[in-house]
Amino acid sequence: PRPEQPYYVEQFRRSVPRYMERHREKAGMTGWAQVNGLRGDTSILERTKYDLWYTENWSVWLDIKILLRTFWNLFKGTLRLLTRPLRRRQPVVLAAEPESNFVASDDLPAEMQDKLG
Repeated sequence: PRPEQPYYVEQFRRSVPRYMERHREKAGMTGWAQVNGLRGDTSILERTKYDLWYTENWSVWLDIKILLRTFWNLFKGTLRLLTRPLRRRQPVVLAAEPESNFVASDDLPAEMQDKLG
């Protein structure tokens, strides 16, 4: 199981049944819940179910399967990044003058037009 921050552990231990049982195993870099799409902002109840299933059904082959699925997910994510179309960036406008301040040179008095050349 992936580790949680201590603040959340205290909250979850009071509200999630069997939450502390998931800590029987050492925390790792990946896990059964993660390779099944439960990562980030997902249900702690669902992640706990997957983590408990892992601890109750552990085998060397299950660990190998988790590692293979982790590498496959990394490969798919990298491939998705490499094959997505590039977005064209819009030019950044640092400052825009309001149109009401624009004065065409034809609208200037004759003496000012002469000065502008």
